[in-house]
Amino acid sequence: MKLTLKTCACHDPDLTLANCIYLHPDDAKALTPVCNPYVDGRSKLTYALLRKYVYVVRGSDQVERGYVMTSSVQRRLVNLALMDPVDVVAYVAPDPKIFITSLELTVDWLARPRLPSLPPRVISDARAAELVFSTSNLADMLPQASDKWQGFVKHFFTVGQIFIMQVRGIPLEFTVDALKVGDDNTAFGVCHHDCICDGGPPELQCPGRAHCLPSPVAEPEQEGTRGMLTNFTEIHIKRAPGSALKLDP
Repeated sequence: MKLTLKTCACHDPDLTLANCIYLHPDDAKALTPVCNPYVDGRSKLTYALLRKYVYVVRGSDQVERGYVMTSSVQRRLVNLALMDPVDVVAYVAPDPKIFITSLELTVDWLARPRLPSLPPRVISDARAAELVFSTSNLADMLPQASDKWQGFVKHFFTVGQIFIMQVRGIPLEFTVDALKVGDDNTAFGVCHHDCICDGGPPELQCPGRAHCLPSPVAEPEQEGTRGMLTNFTEIHIKRAPGSALKLDP
């Protein structure tokens, strides 16, 4: 399923940070694929290609029919201007190796003009020089932060993709440098308890991965260009080349 829509801007800070694209509810419903076999067992979300990048699609009454609402970062990434027509194509995963087992990111300050819809926040050079971010804390935040619905778990990421996460009230820009993917068994293992290990309520989840063992039929992970983030993805973050942002392990 494909819709050709006009591009409009997102002015809601919460929506801007969610790494989604927004359509009128009727358009979002029309875009839902009939079947997404390698995804349906793990996610009921709707996904769409915007040029080469896959985003979660959400319906919003803020969007008129015939439009797709995007952030300035997304438009910059795919070279779109406001009111440009663009094909929004329902994404169906082509094979079972879609789950990210390892994700490598770089992080940098976000230049304020790139995200004008965020509320103004002035950070002096002296204050910026004092801020130190923990790579482990950033990696722990990523699955849960920014998207008020569910964090970035079950979002697709593509090598080269840029997205924003707000940390201590400050928007940081992340770029996907590399990723490895595996199938369902490789990414999640086999659970030997009556629980939900991915995305379920805490009382139904295993304590960590202590009881989720690799399946004997799991295929080895492999280098990939696109995949879905899970609660079990190993996330590695380093500072972008030339960045003044300070990172601690």
